[in-house]
Amino acid sequence: MRTAPGTWRWLVVVVSAVTACAHAPGPPRENGTGEANSTDGLQVVLEREAGGSEATRVAWTAYGLGRAKGWTDRKGATKNDSGDDYLVELEGRRAALVVWKDVSHGERDADLDLLVEAEAKGFLEELVVLAFARPGWTVPPDALQKLDLEAFWPWALENLQGREVKTGAATIPMNGKRWPDVPGADLPDPAKLMAPGEQMPCSSWRVLEEGVQRWRVEAGAIDGLPIAATNAQNFLKTLGAVRDDPEFRRRGATWVAPRVGTLHLTAGFCANDREDWAAGQRALEVAIVLLPTDNTARVELAHSFIKLGRPDRALAHLEAARKMTTNPCELARVWRKIGYARFDHHQYAQSKEAYETSLAYEPGNQLALGELKLLSQALSGSGGNGSGSAHSIQVTTSCVESQAK
Repeated sequence: MRTAPGTWRWLVVVVSAVTACAHAPGPPRENGTGEANSTDGLQVVLEREAGGSEATRVAWTAYGLGRAKGWTDRKGATKNDSGDDYLVELEGRRAALVVWKDVSHGERDADLDLLVEAEAKGFLEELVVLAFARPGWTVPPDALQKLDLEAFWPWALENLQGREVKTGAATIPMNGKRWPDVPGADLPDPAKLMAPGEQMPCSSWRVLEEGVQRWRVEAGAIDGLPIAATNAQNFLKTLGAVRDDPEFRRRGATWVAPRVGTLHLTAGFCANDREDWAAGQRALEVAIVLLPTDNTARVELAHSFIKLGRPDRALAHLEAARKMTTNPCELARVWRKIGYARFDHHQYAQSKEAYETSLAYEPGNQLALGELKLLSQALSGSGGNGSGSAHSIQVTTSCVESQAK
């Protein structure tokens, strides 16, 4: 789904913060000195499609004033100083559909009818994120917990695939920022740091570390916990994954630039590569927040903890990673890392069981087979430390993946 460009004519209404509701806009209120207080002002730019009916114009006017109300309600309570955010858009869509139901009298309009249908199904909030979200938006905690993505996705696939949607107005505050800043957009992009022959830009590790340090400062300028999403669909899917996470339930979620996630993942990997395990831990603990559905970050963080002598923390993250996926390649990699953690902790029988389980997901993996040979020697020398046997798992999906442990 994407927002469609159109042929529009522009009508600009200046709305005072105290009158930005479903009433006729008044002049900016005066401050104590008798001068116009322009800092409370907001431009509502109504975008009217040429040839639209009176009913559609009324509905889109309500949309613009609804956005103004949403902006006013959140003013001073958010770090996003633009005219656009989740609650602003949601308030506008709610106002539009209420008015449209009242004035349409059987008239049809694809965009406005879609709002009515989504509301009837209970999917208005999900639709707003999928269709209109952009980096810089924050979905607050109460809204996050109301998302019903299990029910929404089948409806979305049937009704929204390839569909274009229009937006009927913009809210522009006095600072001129129609859209929010993209958090982290100016941080280093790991993909552009790669030296010839490198698979990871670890020769630029100082640049990566500087980026990590910069994000610690920038993270204080957003309202929710950051999610590094590539597009609105990815953002919405990730919201579903973190809906029950205690920290996200406390703070909500803010969409940040995708490079913020890859920066921390890459910085953590490169720190581990140069055996700076503490730096790896620091970067990767941020990466698993930014990329909560990416098992790579959790597995790499587990490696940091193993090397820091914290197998308990490593195994906790690996257990979370195991529960997060059904992909056989990822499961094979997680079980190999579990085997590595158990081996490092001298739990040889449990390590053997983990490596054998990994082979059920990826038969013939040379790393796992090599580790099992070492384990046989260790078990012979220790007299069989621990107990357990490999799970009997039947996996038919072929796994083609790099031989990374």
